[in-house]
Amino acid sequence: MNYQLFHDMIKKIDGILHVKIQFDEETIKEIHIVAGNNRSAKQIVRDIESTLLAVFDYEIDRKIISIAQIDTEIVKPIKRIKYEGLSIGNEGNELQCQVKLEHEGEIHSCIKQCIKTTRNRYNIIARTTIGAIEEITKGKYIFDVQDTFVIDSKEISFACVIVNRIEKGKEDHLIGTALIRDDINEAMARATLDAVNRKLTDY
Repeated sequence: MNYQLFHDMIKKIDGILHVKIQFDEETIKEIHIVAGNNRSAKQIVRDIESTLLAVFDYEIDRKIISIAQIDTEIVKPIKRIKYEGLSIGNEGNELQCQVKLEHEGEIHSCIKQCIKTTRNRYNIIARTTIGAIEEITKGKYIFDVQDTFVIDSKEISFACVIVNRIEKGKEDHLIGTALIRDDINEAMARATLDAVNRKLTDY
């Protein structure tokens, strides 16, 4: 079982700052959480239970979840990059994708091309989104798209993107998700943005 997916999904819950999961090959033994003080510990525990059940169909005993809360005033606010739109089309055997992102009132865009396949369609959306992000961050971070896929859970589907980030010679694996509503292409772009947005706090 891929507990890294569990880790990254839990970290998306409002108020959670850090997550550590202790497990063996078959089950989770302990979950340790560092959270802000804007929500109660009981609310956070309920959200963890609900998230793991809804997304992964995994039931967890709340007794193995421990939460430490800190003053969130010491945490720097995240400079969010916002999704503005995308266009994707094909000419012959090639796909061309353009993604637009907004940051601090300015629109940034990137255009990329690739060979037309179903698999490449998801990848080119993620890579084009990364290209627009790198334009905004002005090269401080180096990103690489490792994988793109769809998770189906009961009646809900998620776009999921795994991004590798390299900074000062160190590699970090980031996972982003987005609920697929009407447009899977948009969901892939939003999942890519979701993967990296939490890390863009100090550029």
